[in-house]
Amino acid sequence: MKVLVAGSKSFLGQNLRRYYSDRSGFTVKYLSREDCDLSVSKELLSIVKSYQPDLLIHTAVSLTSVDNNLRMYMALERATLYCGKIVMIGSGAEYGHQRYRPAMPESFFDPISPPDNGHPYHLSKYLISRIHQSSPQNIYNFRVFGLYGPYEDYKRRLISSNILSFMHHGKMTVSANHAFDYLYVDDLIAAIATFADSAHTPKASTYNVCTGRADRFLDILSQVVEVLGGTTKAISIDNPMPTDYIYSGNPSLFESEFDHKIERTSYGEATLAIRDWLGASIL
Repeated sequence: MKVLVAGSKSFLGQNLRRYYSDRSGFTVKYLSREDCDLSVSKELLSIVKSYQPDLLIHTAVSLTSVDNNLRMYMALERATLYCGKIVMIGSGAEYGHQRYRPAMPESFFDPISPPDNGHPYHLSKYLISRIHQSSPQNIYNFRVFGLYGPYEDYKRRLISSNILSFMHHGKMTVSANHAFDYLYVDDLIAAIATFADSAHTPKASTYNVCTGRADRFLDILSQVVEVLGGTTKAISIDNPMPTDYIYSGNPSLFESEFDHKIERTSYGEATLAIRDWLGASIL
């Protein structure tokens, strides 16, 4: 199988490089911004047309530019004729945070209710999803929620930032006790592999790829700190009471169609992997 990873230096891109390095039967090409400006259609098209991958995994995203994210999506659309399946990584943010409810199905997406917080990432994910619904192409949107794991931006991510804080200072902090549907990165990659190996034409263009269960931040950090050898006394939280902010999706569409139960790596196992990565790369 010929695989093309666009955004190879992203959080997911680096984990995909680790995944494919341990497996035979694949020819993998990695694209970073040094190789190709993914927002320029002709650049991506030239590479895809020459390589003609069976699977293209698009992981690149801008957190600050709606324009850049839209241009990258339009470039993907131009490349569809020269690919097998294209997987783009979407987000639960597409639903609009003002509408969040537990275990949202794909059909809960509302094309007339854009997110009202004005954040470029949220707005671009919503707009791409809206455009994608009317684009009959071989692009499949994998809508994830709280994706985490090694190589993530530890400065702004709940789990890795607190693992690092505990390693340095013996303490963890969180402001509110929200609930997120966290998915370890290896479990997403396993779902992508199942999707890529499937011989049938997918019935939907968007799939929630998540666990279907939202965990409270305080519960998550309690499990994390225990694995690291600490106690809950190390966790400082402004308000431990559960909030109404529950960010989770319903994965049953993907699980039933592809006969693949979304795995859930334990927070303990994930903590050890993130700790080892931080110890080798950051400390």
